[in-house]
Amino acid sequence: MQNVANQISDQIILTLIRENNLNGWENLHNIYCPGMYGTISTHTSDKILAEKIFIKFFIGLKQEDILLEINAALCVCLLRNTFLNTTQELEIREINSAKSPIRTNSILHNFFSQSIATKQVAANFKISKQEVRQNLHKGYVGLRSQNQLF
Repeated sequence: MQNVANQISDQIILTLIRENNLNGWENLHNIYCPGMYGTISTHTSDKILAEKIFIKFFIGLKQEDILLEINAALCVCLLRNTFLNTTQELEIREINSAKSPIRTNSILHNFFSQSIATKQVAANFKISKQEVRQNLHKGYVGLRSQNQLF
């Protein structure tokens, strides 16, 4: 089975979205939603709440034109915004976030909670940029594989 992520580039997805082409949104959904939902699920064990947060955020991507102003990798942008929106939504609802594996992985947490570049993370943790990328990829694959709801 061919990996969905290898079928279309992020740049093509963003171009399609900017052109208001539904194929862009479909590809974005197919490739990134499991990781986005996984990010939400690490903060709440309530699946109904996680789905509500996901749906609200995904609709917000379109309504707020978040994807039109991306200046980082699409995956990082989506996961960072998902993380920030999830924590904000839980605060609004006065719900404590579940113990999150993202918080125990400080590299993922740095990327999700801050606007921080790979170079800066590498310097902070005294590792190479390649090791940072490998750690991020491993964390994303873990989030994605555990959350195939979407």
